[in-house]
Parts: sequence; C-alpha cells; structure tokens
Amino acid sequence: MALFRSKEAETIETVQAKLAAAEQEVQAAERRLHEVSLEAALGDNEDAGHDATAQLRQARDKAELLRHALQVADEKERDRLAAAASAAEKSRIRALRQHLAALQKAAAEYEQATAAQMAVWVELLQHAEKACKLLKGTEGIALSFAGNALRRLGALELQRQAFPAHPLQMAHQIPGVPTPMIFDPAIPSLTATLAQLSEGLIAETGGTANV
Repeated sequence: MALFRSKEAETIETVQAKLAAAEQEVQAAERRLHEVSLEAALGDNEDAGHDATAQLRQARDKAELLRHALQVADEKERDRLAAAASAAEKSRIRALRQHLAALQKAAAEYEQATAAQMAVWVELLQHAEKACKLLKGTEGIALSFAGNALRRLGALELQRQAFPAHPLQMAHQIPGVPTPMIFDPAIPSLTATLAQLSEGLIAETGGTANV
C-alpha cells in the first residue's frame, strides 16, 4: 500500500526533478559556449557564439525560475504541515479534555460506590451484632458472625470480586486489595457463605430456615 503524500509534497518532487534537468541544461550550455568562445573571440563573425550565449542565458533563467518555484512549493508544504500540526494539537487537547471529564465522572462514581460499600458494611455488622444477641447456647457458631470473622469474610469477598481470574491475567487491580498468595477461583460469595452459616445457626437453635 502506497503511503499518503500530500499534493504539496508531490509538487516539490516535480519541481525538484525539473530543476535537476534545468541545471543539467545549464551545464550543457556552458560547455557549448566554452567550445565556441575562443572561435568567436578570434573570428571576424560577430554573430559567432550568439546562439550558445542565448541558450546559456535561457537555461540559467529557466533554472532560476525553478529555484524560486521550489521555494514557493517548500513554503506551501511547511504551511500545510503547520496547519496539520495545529489541527492535530487541537484534536489532542479536545480528546484530553474528554478523557479528563470522563475521569472526573468515574472518580465521582467511585466515591459514591465506596461510600455505599462502607454504609452497607456497617449495616451488615449491625445486623450481625443484633443476631448474636438473640442466640442462646450456640456461642461457638455465633463466633462466625463476630466482627473479626466477618471482616475475614468481607476481605474474601473483595478478593473474589477483585480477582475473577488469575492475578497474572488481570490488567487492573482494585486498590487496597492485596494479591492473593494462592489464587482460588472457587471462593464462595459472601451471600452464599452467610446463608450457610445462618442455616447452621437456625438448626442449632432448634428451628428451621422458615421458622
């Protein structure tokens, strides 16, 4: 696939090629004048070398014109590149603003989610504390609802959510959640664990899941 070239760049190449050919014409005309110059100087013919001189002048004029044309073409290409760079810079700034705005929105949502997580966690601990006060003769199982045990279960839930795949496969990690030493894809959810513990407590108290 051919690389894109601007019209201005193609113009520069065209003028450069024409200028190179014109400079060769100048060199050829200089050689022709050199060949006839002595003959013209020593001869009686005043027109001797006139054609060679005219050809050299014409060749030099053509080359000079092409040099100016090349300068103009270079200026147009520089202007195009400057305009393209300006447009690219504007596009970069616009994209940067969009990403920063999205970053602020995501940060606000993260704050809200963290605050909601904290509020729900406090609520979970309060319900666990109230439930433990209603237990009789099941102190051993009640320890499963104690603060330290619930914090361990909460940490496991964070780990389960933060590492749904092996840590080496995770492109991003949640801050504050340590990488597990041993990855376990079968960690039960917090809901499932508490449901199982609740059933055990109810059974110990002589009740059932419904009564």
